[in-house]
Amino acid sequence: MDQWYGHAADPASAVASAALTPAFGLLALIGLVPAYYLLRSLPGTTQGASRIPVAEHRSWPAWILAAMLLLAGAAAIFGGISLVRDGFGMPLSWLHQTPFTSWALPGIALLIGVAVPQLTALGLIVSGHRWALAGGYLAGLGLVVWIAVQMLVLQRYHVMQPAIAAAGATEVLLAWLWQRAGAAPGGSRARLAHHPAH
Repeated sequence: MDQWYGHAADPASAVASAALTPAFGLLALIGLVPAYYLLRSLPGTTQGASRIPVAEHRSWPAWILAAMLLLAGAAAIFGGISLVRDGFGMPLSWLHQTPFTSWALPGIALLIGVAVPQLTALGLIVSGHRWALAGGYLAGLGLVVWIAVQMLVLQRYHVMQPAIAAAGATEVLLAWLWQRAGAAPGGSRARLAHHPAH
């Protein structure tokens, strides 16, 4: 993104090249390898072919996480629809350094990139799906990444940006606390071991 927008803003720049965009994309893919090994080493990951972090019991961090997902998802729906409808009152001049000519596509991106992951993770938690914990991690991380990309693309800064990024980091923290609660002695695993009928 940095190389792409840097080259688009100043094709003659000596520090930004469109040719480097695929190279950085490759580095991002390579970065998935250590991320995979990190996730598979986390406590609470399933054994065998699937390495998705799971938690058998919805403890208090899960419900706080669900509430944050609901609020963030609802806010993203409101913001996305407002952007599509009237740009949320923001001037089109803010888009001059981007490929967009209206706020409609950023609004759709907000709906797809934030509202959908947040509400999907919420649905996974409420339904007790085995991927609920992984969904919480990904939704929180996605919110942080969304703000980082937004700041990079728009080159505009607002007090709500760090607040939203902090909300995403809090979601990741709550998912981690949920995972720890399930793996700790006396947590859900211990209860299941003592009460196999449940």
